[in-house]
Amino acid sequence: MTSDCLEPGALIAGRYRVERLLGEGAYGHVHAATDIELGRPVAVKVLRAETVWRAHVGDRFAREARVLARLRHPNAVAVLDYGDHDGRPFLVMDFVSGPTLASLLDTMRPLPLARAARIGAELADVLAAAHAIPLVHRDVKPENVILEPTHDGGERALLIDFGLAFLVGDDDKLGRLTRKGLIAGTPHYMAPEQVRDLDIGPPADVYSLGCLIYELVTGQAPFDAPTAVELMSQHLYVAPTPARTLRPDLDVWLSLDQLLLEMLAKSPALRPPAEEVRARLVQAAAAGAAQSPRRLAREGRMVPPAPPARVDEGSAWGAVVAYVGGEPPPSLLAALAANGVSLVSDAGAAAAILAPDCDPPRIAALAAGGVPVVSAAARRDMPRIVALLRAGAAEVADLPLEPADVTAKVSRAIRRQARAAARGAR
Repeated sequence: MTSDCLEPGALIAGRYRVERLLGEGAYGHVHAATDIELGRPVAVKVLRAETVWRAHVGDRFAREARVLARLRHPNAVAVLDYGDHDGRPFLVMDFVSGPTLASLLDTMRPLPLARAARIGAELADVLAAAHAIPLVHRDVKPENVILEPTHDGGERALLIDFGLAFLVGDDDKLGRLTRKGLIAGTPHYMAPEQVRDLDIGPPADVYSLGCLIYELVTGQAPFDAPTAVELMSQHLYVAPTPARTLRPDLDVWLSLDQLLLEMLAKSPALRPPAEEVRARLVQAAAAGAAQSPRRLAREGRMVPPAPPARVDEGSAWGAVVAYVGGEPPPSLLAALAANGVSLVSDAGAAAAILAPDCDPPRIAALAAGGVPVVSAAARRDMPRIVALLRAGAAEVADLPLEPADVTAKVSRAIRRQARAAARGAR
């Protein structure tokens, strides 16, 4: 414990009684404390005495308090108070307990896919709220994520430490305080524009989150090197290895694998916004829930597969659809995910099969499995359309594929199959 660390029993601002030290960094200490006026546990971050007088440290600390006060989200720690104690600024926050994501990775890597997708979705949700301010975190990494236990036996991912955050386009003290030439962030999770010390925005957080989720899914960061310089060079010039080549059971999570590649795009303009990332991760998790018990057992989570989703009239929202015949175009994958359709490669886990490039004999073999098959043909190619329908295709979508048309055809095929099953049960 350092010399200027507050002792247990010390009162901060006459209200917050220090209980114990939670952690310390280069600029301050974080204490578990009790708010004696309200009788509740809190966490109090206090600047070190020797850092108070350093240029910009006090401004940055005050900025962190004001930034967090603007962000109200279930997956962010709430700011309760800010003040001065014997000349040292302090920040009072909700007390949260639980391990960091980094400590979890020390004992378990990779994570079960469903858990990785859920954690990623929660972090994407809080980043979407921050970006709407527009606030950029700039240091998304496992050490800055706390996994707080919930009353139902689950966990909640909390994004912490907004000390490097800044507001895009703000011209007051909430703006960027880091001087040019001083790169902020953590090398394994830094976006290319951070490495180049360019002006950054929300896409930088999406890139960092992509690195984090990639590590949860594969057990390793997308880039690694013995030196920071080599590592930053990889962020700039090396394409990441597709996650499914490092984790074979990701083959039924094609949408997640594709999403990670999009999040790790070198160009900020090519990365999806955090709100879209959250929606697609939720869909990936839904698709993962439909995996076979054997696959889930390999992940250490023996749960029964989810039944095919009910699809409302005119919509395929929530449907899990197998894509057969090569890789789905990324644009189609993203558009269908945005419309609630999850594409997987395992026909045994799907409510329908999308096979736009298969010939009639292959369609006949797929249809023999009892799952409705949607194929595709040019609108005026009547010989192919007739051949596909005779082979057993439930629907034939128009080429080139349009997400709205595919969604409607899949929805109709699933509804028809459900009605036939209901008649057969009578």
